[in-house]
Amino acid sequence: MKKEEEKEVLLVREKENNNIKVVTGMDEKGDVKSVAPENKNKSKFLLLDNNNNVLENFMKNFWNQCKNPYGYDFFKVPAIDVESYAAQIKQIVDEPEAKEVISTIKVEPSQYNKPTYKPISEDEIDWEQLNSLGITKETLEKTKCLENLLNYKKTPILLSIKAECLGQPFYTDARLSLRRDDQGKVNIAVHPHRHKPNLNVPFFGLELTALDKLSLLNTGHLGRLADLNIKGQIVQSFVSLDKLTNELVAVRADKIKIPDELKEVPLTQKQQQALREGRSIYLTDMVSKNGSLFSAKVTVSADTRNLSFEFLNNEKQSKNQKNDDLIDFKLPNTLLGKELSEEDKIKLRKGETIFLTGLTKNNKVFDSFIKISNDQKKLEFMSKNYQNREEINRNAESLISSSNTNKTQRKI
Repeated sequence: MKKEEEKEVLLVREKENNNIKVVTGMDEKGDVKSVAPENKNKSKFLLLDNNNNVLENFMKNFWNQCKNPYGYDFFKVPAIDVESYAAQIKQIVDEPEAKEVISTIKVEPSQYNKPTYKPISEDEIDWEQLNSLGITKETLEKTKCLENLLNYKKTPILLSIKAECLGQPFYTDARLSLRRDDQGKVNIAVHPHRHKPNLNVPFFGLELTALDKLSLLNTGHLGRLADLNIKGQIVQSFVSLDKLTNELVAVRADKIKIPDELKEVPLTQKQQQALREGRSIYLTDMVSKNGSLFSAKVTVSADTRNLSFEFLNNEKQSKNQKNDDLIDFKLPNTLLGKELSEEDKIKLRKGETIFLTGLTKNNKVFDSFIKISNDQKKLEFMSKNYQNREEINRNAESLISSSNTNKTQRKI
């Protein structure tokens, strides 16, 4: 048993208001129970044991039950000095130069909830079934697909798959992946290429709104966290489109770690929170592997299960997209009192529709969908004083087909 002066407790910090307290447990709703870091409350403190069993159990429950696990920071400190530690942490926690010191006492809930995947070996693969699909081990090795499959990832490219319909063989393009069932057996999953995504059917119980569809078609990502029904359990997840197959894919939000720094650019708490909520951020002066600076829109991709980069600046656009594909239209930096980001400008010049809130005209504040007109001579505003999300969705529904039409016209 630890002596009194050796006992440790867990401090919890609410990021929103920098309020620091001592953990006492969790309630039935999944919220952290806590008290002020004062010695008079020490009988209520959750004391940590020698083997960290108490800490591990608390963190696992917190991670699985808390609605917003990213809204808190945790620190393991000596119980006898809890008041002093709480005061010091509150004062220096956001200071960059204190980052190294803070890391020595900080506790990451995710480290207690690492997935325990059993690696896939080549011997577990049903090679006969793969051969029946027209895929050989040699093909997978030459195309560098085998490594992805053994690590539970999809093949990085579309493969030509042999199939059969009404007794007649035919070939179709698809990605492959390997999955373990509840009995531990490895099965082959086929992800066929679709001509276009089907966004009109529920996705694990999620009914996509018109705004959801617009976001998926324009960006490839849902743009928010979704509550998906996975085997009877509601799980917050990121949702994206597989760019190669046009199928919807999802990944649990708690499986994605948002870093403190990306390509040598520190991320603010607001930027980290935006990414955790499925929104995108725009970062400048990131450093590439060859040492050059670049800017990009950053989003969590459920397809790659990682952060993805979409290049918006002119330098990258010239490499990835011909200038002829962009509408030649001069856009202002500020539109009706609202600043237009580089991301907004690129979307508009690509013929996409954006949605801005807080626009001001004649002393009236309003929200509006905005796009470049078909004759490319002006900006079109589809504005109303929207009262609720349903009204916005009704307006967005009509934009989905026109957005696709504009893209088709530019390719002709």
